[in-house]
Amino acid sequence: MQTLPDLAEYEITGQLRFVEKSAGYPVAQITHPKASGEIALHGAHLTAFQPAGEKPIIFTSSQAIYTEGKAIRGGIPICWPWFNAHPTESSFPSHGFARNRFWNLIASQANEEFVELTFELPTQGTEIWLPQSTRTTLRVRIGHELQLELLSENFSNESITVSEALHSYFCVSDSSQVSVTGLDQARYIDTVGEQTERLQSGDVSFSGEVDRIYQSDATTHILDKNWNRIIKIQKSGSGSTVVWNPWNEKAADLGDLADEEYHDFICVETANAHDKSVSVPAMGKHLCSLIISAETL
Repeated sequence: MQTLPDLAEYEITGQLRFVEKSAGYPVAQITHPKASGEIALHGAHLTAFQPAGEKPIIFTSSQAIYTEGKAIRGGIPICWPWFNAHPTESSFPSHGFARNRFWNLIASQANEEFVELTFELPTQGTEIWLPQSTRTTLRVRIGHELQLELLSENFSNESITVSEALHSYFCVSDSSQVSVTGLDQARYIDTVGEQTERLQSGDVSFSGEVDRIYQSDATTHILDKNWNRIIKIQKSGSGSTVVWNPWNEKAADLGDLADEEYHDFICVETANAHDKSVSVPAMGKHLCSLIISAETL
């Protein structure tokens, strides 16, 4: 794991610095004329993004826990190389191992438009979960827009199957007062209760627990009339969109989420999940990318 002295070479005066969120838990803090943000090296997990002069776009719980081996509640967790439970091994960690390990920062740069950081997931000790030779990198650009690129490279002589998600939590004025557009007529699996396949009709709204895996590669928007804002979510290399909010009962059961915070966010996730898992060929690669921006209604 990289320490603060190790990270000093990547600092950019006035724009990028590193501090410890808790003992032995370094985070990158970005302060750019276009935007501010924060990324934990644990999970290469972005926990904050706020364009200059605007409300925060990315939500992280006030009760989030910052400790090795524990995923942060909120931000943009990286679910990789599988989404949800492992398809065959129930003892393997939920949503893969990428979000529960420290990544290495391997590059940083800044210009007038953004600060960019590139992280690599160490593979030592992961052979029990993924024996093939792979490299996983994440590039994050923080400017007026937020851009993430998750690259999976397969260096083995056999194909591997990957499911994944950039599990984005978005700040909203009130989850019961916002809607998600762009998924009308998309088929989805409703995982609340029995897994049932349904067809979306109109916009997605929230009046109870929502946990759906949409078969969609479309651009989506979060309409937030109370804040007079539209959040635009563009993606590529992603065949699924996951929409989630735990609502009151499940939120109360989550120790790292305040009971009423389910009002403050919704998740719209850029994913390849369920039957949209990706086969990465031998010596091949797959790129899943995301661009987040906001504009006034």
